[in-house]
Amino acid sequence: MEWDYLISRGVAEHRIEIAAPPPAQQFRLEPSSCDAIVFFSEPYEVFGGRAHGFYREILPPLAELARQHGKKLILKLHPYESRRERRRMAEGVLSSTQRGLLRVLDGPLQQNLLNRAWFGVTITSTAAVDCALSNIPIFLCRWLDFTYSGYSDQFIKFGAAKRLSSAEELANIPHVLANYIQPNLNDFSEPVEPDRLRELPSEYAISGVEAGKVERLWA
Repeated sequence: MEWDYLISRGVAEHRIEIAAPPPAQQFRLEPSSCDAIVFFSEPYEVFGGRAHGFYREILPPLAELARQHGKKLILKLHPYESRRERRRMAEGVLSSTQRGLLRVLDGPLQQNLLNRAWFGVTITSTAAVDCALSNIPIFLCRWLDFTYSGYSDQFIKFGAAKRLSSAEELANIPHVLANYIQPNLNDFSEPVEPDRLRELPSEYAISGVEAGKVERLWA
């Protein structure tokens, strides 16, 4: 997936070597046992985004789905986000009943959180790939993507995430889940052989010194 992205951005094929780590063995609960809807937040302000506006569009519909289906709503923060600030912002756009369903988590993304996820929602977060690798349906709020990086389109192209084109489509997610088909994980990456992985750092250092620039990118 990253190889395809780099090619689309004009990187020469000979400068790319796929060297993904071996996939970790995942233990996914049955969807009926998952107790949470997870929204993966991001430090939107870094790129000129408005977190409050995004929360106002996304969190109330997700909280309503959580209420209807007996789930929690987990706001998973990026490491650069303030837990206190984001909690205050999230609670400000939710009703008193919805606030009782909210949980705010910071720190590294852990597998035990992914195991709880009925489905995930984000705007552009690379947590979309983590979800896909754990067989968790993940939905991108494409109408709010303000980065123009192209990553959202790449996730959708490879089936790592589903596109949402408006806030109104959030309410339809449970119906989409009924027909959800897991993507082919082999399309995402190609693991490198351990011996080759051990060779790469030294080659990278040598080529950088000799040529005065980076000669190899890894996907």
